[in-house]
Amino acid sequence: MKKKIVYYHSLTQEFATTKNWKRVDLPDNYPYVHKNPFYRFFSHLFYYAIGMPVLFLWMKIGIGYKTIGRKKLKKLRKNGGFFVYMNHTSAIGDVCIPPLTIAFPHRFRVVCNREAVSKPIVRGIVSTFGGLPLPNENSAKQGKNFVEAIEYYLKKGEDIVIFPEAHIWPYCTFLRPFAAHAFVYPAKLGVPVVASVTTYKERTFFKFLPPTRVIHLGGPFYPDMSLPLGERMEKLEKEVREFMEDKLGALDNYEHIIYQKQDE
Repeated sequence: MKKKIVYYHSLTQEFATTKNWKRVDLPDNYPYVHKNPFYRFFSHLFYYAIGMPVLFLWMKIGIGYKTIGRKKLKKLRKNGGFFVYMNHTSAIGDVCIPPLTIAFPHRFRVVCNREAVSKPIVRGIVSTFGGLPLPNENSAKQGKNFVEAIEYYLKKGEDIVIFPEAHIWPYCTFLRPFAAHAFVYPAKLGVPVVASVTTYKERTFFKFLPPTRVIHLGGPFYPDMSLPLGERMEKLEKEVREFMEDKLGALDNYEHIIYQKQDE
């Protein structure tokens, strides 16, 4: 199968299908935590009775994946939820990985850009599956509600998923830049971090199909609360980056799409 070549001009370029969606401001009273009992009931019903079975069949049969390192999360789960930092190489597949390989039977929440909730129908699906859109930059109240929601879900034993690369590069086999500031939440709250890295494996049969996924779980990495906040973030960023780069640099990480820097 001939490999596709994608040219890029910046490592912060966006290749998601939603890249042309308009970013909208959230309403002031955006419900990061839904308190309506009817909403909670139907949200859980949809998530466990419909969403999870469909995701499992699609990921296991349609895409194919295996997980390495899940056992190390058992003891960590006893203390509540934790943060999961993932490389971002698929729009839908990346969202399917946490509930199936990390969080189950607990739910999870994923920090996303506001484009993800810019369309009415999509907004309902994103919200039901745990999307936490970033608050408006000029709203201190929303920022406060956002952080309080993260703390609320962590105490319930749910995991908070963050994509520090921010931009989706399908099937990318190398790590793109991310800043230490992406680790501000676990550093402030003193909550452990698990690194989740997706690599790709060429199929033995049906090679015309996209490669299967291998999910590597690393950590937990604990913020050193004896350090100043900035140093805490930098230490977490360094530990997570080193784990991710080690797994992505493996010889069996199959390059399905070739990314090449475009000449100026």
